[in-house]
Parts: sequence; C-alpha cells; structure tokens
Amino acid sequence: MELRKLFRAGNSLVVSLPRDVIAAMGLEEGSRLILTYERDRRALILEPLREDLIEIAREVIDEYRPFVESDHSAG
Repeated sequence: MELRKLFRAGNSLVVSLPRDVIAAMGLEEGSRLILTYERDRRALILEPLREDLIEIAREVIDEYRPFVESDHSAG
C-alpha cells in the first residue's frame, strides 16, 4: 500500500500513479482506465481498459449495424 495525495489540476482533483505501478501495468500517458467506486468498502478501483475489447465491439457493431438499422420489426 502506498499513500497518495489528491491535488488540483484546473477544475479537477487528480491523484498520481507511482512510476513502478504504471510500468508494471503497461500504462502510458493517454491510457484509458475504468474507475469503479465500491460504496460498501469506500474504495476506488482503477482497471486498464482493454483496447482489444473496444476493437472487437466495433467489429460486432459494424457487422450487425445493417440489421439493427433496417426495419426488421415490420411483419
């Protein structure tokens, strides 16, 4: 466990991540993270967004877009 402090950057509060954690998780500036708040534990969880899942989602959307956009409900 490592103690971190919030600081102000413009209108936001920011927490920095330790360099060794960034390296171990393969993060870099611009990496997208998913923030989850666990209310019962009063905990914040950061998980890297898997870019490969985004690409898979885009491919599925592109494949099924014609069906979704067509008038498939007419009968």
